[in-house]
Amino acid sequence: MPDPAAHAGGTGPAAVDERQVYRVLVDVLAVPEQVDALLALLGTAVCGLPDDHDGACRLAWRMAATGPGRDLPVLPEVERGVRAALSALETWPPAAATADLLAEVAGQHRHTDRAGET
Repeated sequence: MPDPAAHAGGTGPAAVDERQVYRVLVDVLAVPEQVDALLALLGTAVCGLPDDHDGACRLAWRMAATGPGRDLPVLPEVERGVRAALSALETWPPAAATADLLAEVAGQHRHTDRAGET
């Protein structure tokens, strides 16, 4: 089993964890199914493996989504600002965007499932 201290930027018990906390914020104008797919994609990209798995993650991370139907709502003043900024952007038709996100999630799962194959 790898030495956890080695992941903290050192090789022994006295090693100092040199990692710093960063927050990556992504605002999206989407439907719930698109948000769920996006969360799966981001989780796999950060972790290195899809969903729940045995073993270590690529990075230490946590993720949450706010908005309708989520544990935390988006504050009305924040929603107005984000909607105003994002509504002006050209996007794919919703059905095409959803289908592409779901295909990407399925593709990532196939790719990581085959990672050990030669």
